[in-house]
Amino acid sequence: MATRTTSGAAPLMVGTLVGSLVAGRLETGALCLGLAAITATAIHAPWPSTRWRVTLGISMALGLALNTWLTPGSPLGGWPAMGGRVPTREGLELGALLAMRLAGAMASLQGLRAAWPGERAVDQMARWMAPLEHVHVPVRDLRTVVGLALRFAPLMGGEGRRIARGRLSYNQRGSRPGNRCAICRGKSGLRRARCQVIPGGREPTESATESTPPMSVARSAGKGEMVR
Repeated sequence: MATRTTSGAAPLMVGTLVGSLVAGRLETGALCLGLAAITATAIHAPWPSTRWRVTLGISMALGLALNTWLTPGSPLGGWPAMGGRVPTREGLELGALLAMRLAGAMASLQGLRAAWPGERAVDQMARWMAPLEHVHVPVRDLRTVVGLALRFAPLMGGEGRRIARGRLSYNQRGSRPGNRCAICRGKSGLRRARCQVIPGGREPTESATESTPPMSVARSAGKGEMVR
């Protein structure tokens, strides 16, 4: 029953997302934001991460300030001028609308993540777009590409963070002889097998089986002398 209720809330979240993106009035933006927040709370959608909340807050504040001071209109009494620009009532309303649209879109996306986890959103969108195949739109190919992107994006992100941590640790330790190949410890097994630390401070070689004789020995062997 809970799964059915969560899935049933997904079309409403899609509607609030589209409505938030195209809202042209404060009333419409407030309605979409309210519906998205109530629905996301009802289906126990998780809160966005702190980074996303900070980014959203900065974007809303910046959009509100820019629209308030840069949009021409009726001046707001008691508000200070900045850069020779006075704040206007029309700009304040436009900035508030932009903030509501951003918040409504964020709440809708969080609700969709809870209603359609993983690749279920891609499957559902592919079903809705299936009639477009009659006009030669590659819906199935698009579904495959988006599904692969959603599946491998977390893996690529984790791999990038792991490499960044390894390089940071390597830079902090410095290039001491015993740690010249410390970064290789975080590599995959195939790449780690190609990196060997030679005791005594020598440079790492590409393969543990490489055994090239010195040039002097090679010349002696070429003259017919016995190599001991």
